[in-house]
Amino acid sequence: MKKYLAAATAALTLSATACAAQPPKDKPAYDCSRDCTRSEHLPHGFDRLDLSSRQKAKIRKILENERRERQAERSAHEEKMKAKFASLEAQHEERIKKEAERQAAVDKLISGKKFDEAAARRLIGEEEAESDRMIADMNADRAEHKPQHEAAQLRRLKNFHAMFQVLTPKQQQQWLEQRKQRAADKAERRKPRPETPEADQHPEAPQTDAPPAFEPVKPATAPQQ
Repeated sequence: MKKYLAAATAALTLSATACAAQPPKDKPAYDCSRDCTRSEHLPHGFDRLDLSSRQKAKIRKILENERRERQAERSAHEEKMKAKFASLEAQHEERIKKEAERQAAVDKLISGKKFDEAAARRLIGEEEAESDRMIADMNADRAEHKPQHEAAQLRRLKNFHAMFQVLTPKQQQQWLEQRKQRAADKAERRKPRPETPEADQHPEAPQTDAPPAFEPVKPATAPQQ
């Protein structure tokens, strides 16, 4: 239980620290998403199409608008997390204090001449209550971020739809075929490899009727009288 509490506390603290951190000042003007290639700053698959300069400009404009929306959301989220981080630090200090008190109570319980079952049950109840509270906090945090995650996914799908409309019918067909091929390649890589039987891995030497290279000479015995 102690390891679980420590790990959960560290996870919450690190998450808040990462969210509160400011982005680097030397960040490039264009923030390429995970679906883009670095060479053309185009989504994966679009860079393999024979796009005109006008088509590339339209696609880059869609991506630039998405980048600005993400940046605005990130800035608002960072300001919110700065205020939340102070609260998380106070909660972390309180957990450390309670853990020290709980450890002292456990030591007292173990070192006592008589086992205090009521005190033991009380300690167990406190640990379970603390665990339930932390799980509730994590579920609440997940529920709080769920609308933002859904909005980001919806925006991403809308932008891909808009970029797909920039393509010609032939290019659209090529893009769909590439997508199907990538899915097939991914499924092929995930297939488990067939196990080779041990007999095939270590084949036995073929059996032949050929005589050995030499035969041992038997010692001569004297004839019986």
